[in-house]
Amino acid sequence: MQRPPPLRNCLFYPVTTGIGLSAVIVTLWWWNGATIGGMTMNYLAFRTEPWRLVTSALPHGDLFHLLFNLYWLWAFGTQIERIFGSSRTFAIMVFLAIGSGVAEYAVLSGGIGLSGVGYGLFGLIWVLSRSDSRFFGLIDKQVVTLFIGWFILCILFTISNTMPVANVAHGAGAGLGILLGLIIAARTRWLQIGYGMLISIVFIAIMAAGSVGRRYVNFSDAVVKEESYRAQVLAHDAYQAILKVDYNRAADLYRQALAIDANNAGLWYNLGLVYRHLDLRNESTEAFRRACELAPEDKDFKRALEDSR
Repeated sequence: MQRPPPLRNCLFYPVTTGIGLSAVIVTLWWWNGATIGGMTMNYLAFRTEPWRLVTSALPHGDLFHLLFNLYWLWAFGTQIERIFGSSRTFAIMVFLAIGSGVAEYAVLSGGIGLSGVGYGLFGLIWVLSRSDSRFFGLIDKQVVTLFIGWFILCILFTISNTMPVANVAHGAGAGLGILLGLIIAARTRWLQIGYGMLISIVFIAIMAAGSVGRRYVNFSDAVVKEESYRAQVLAHDAYQAILKVDYNRAADLYRQALAIDANNAGLWYNLGLVYRHLDLRNESTEAFRRACELAPEDKDFKRALEDSR
């Protein structure tokens, strides 16, 4: 592989430099005790805080993690930025960060770091180095062996509980990078369209799996904890709506919370009270009945059900 440009040339690669510096700043900030909860992946990334889809790639867990990712970001990113320009490079890196990060979050508990972007750039250059003269010689067999070997080794680290690694992000990033490379290297318009449709389907599937489909594809217990927390947040928002005498919104929020945690007797009871304020007698009775079924020993629930009848 050709040597990456020296660091003194950082001004010639503003996107690669900017992303690398952002990763360093956020990581050091975190290591010095700052809270980065607002930057990592959770369900809010698909609702009101979409920046999490990208910012989750910035913090790193330890020095090796940070230096390894920064080296390959510089080695690959500068070559991409030199040939494609800063705007396209920025779009590519954001795309890879989102796709790899959401894939990891969909299947497991989510990860941090630029590894998915690094593997994505590797996959992109690997394809282009075989078919595009502008990229000839940018990657060799030793680098390919290193990335494949590291990918396998990281899986073994994770399985043996030696070190948790975001292996899904590595694989998803590499896959998306390869598809991008196939689009760019396609010899015909029809091939470009075909690969474009394929990468669109893959990306949409990843986003769907990380949002509405996460409860069906996730293999960790993180989804249960997060969904429980989400239900609590919705219930709190519903209570705030009640204080504002906005019973319609409160009812909607309680219904959303119950869609997540249908076995929560307290939520059913509170929804029954809201329905009572809305003069929805049948709905109120049904909500109190569900609360009593789930917590038959609760006297308040029984009294509310009797009163509603």
